Amino acid sequence: MFKPTFLISAGVLAMVPAFALVPSQVAGQDDPVVQRIIELGTTGNQVMKWADYATNRFGGRLTGSDAYANATEWALWQFREWGLDASLDEVGEVSVGFNRGPWFGKIVVPEEQALYFGTPSFTAGTKGAQRGLVVILHADPFSIPGRNPSPEDVEAKTDRGAGSHR
Repeated sequence: MFKPTFLISAGVLAMVPAFALVPSQVAGQDDPVVQRIIELGTTGNQVMKWADYATNRFGGRLTGSDAYANATEWALWQFREWGLDASLDEVGEVSVGFNRGPWFGKIVVPEEQALYFGTPSFTAGTKGAQRGLVVILHADPFSIPGRNPSPEDVEAKTDRGAGSHR
């Protein structure tokens, strides 16, 4: 029986003749469009500039969010600036938008303590700042993220005694 390393080596050696032709075909390209693409990629590359816009100016672009709408409008404008006949096609409708607002808070009594919250995307938000009891939920490190716990699961992991703060 053949060993896997022998089969891999044989496969690589079998491909060598096919790849030997590739550099001569690419190097001999006379098409002016291809030459212009190569020139732009090697001398006028703007990839980092556009990546910076997409990631730092607009941030996460979750479908239905203002960041997504702003990023798509910017991309459409940029394509048109380059002379492309660009348009947006609607492929569906998102019934609920999602713009993540502040996701932090703090306990003020008995001593100040910062809190950070995370929510699944497309979940209902609150209507402004909320005040109430803090319930400490003892997380199970082996639980499945995103699993919907039963009320009994939550009650079993809840500390409503000394750990509850107003």
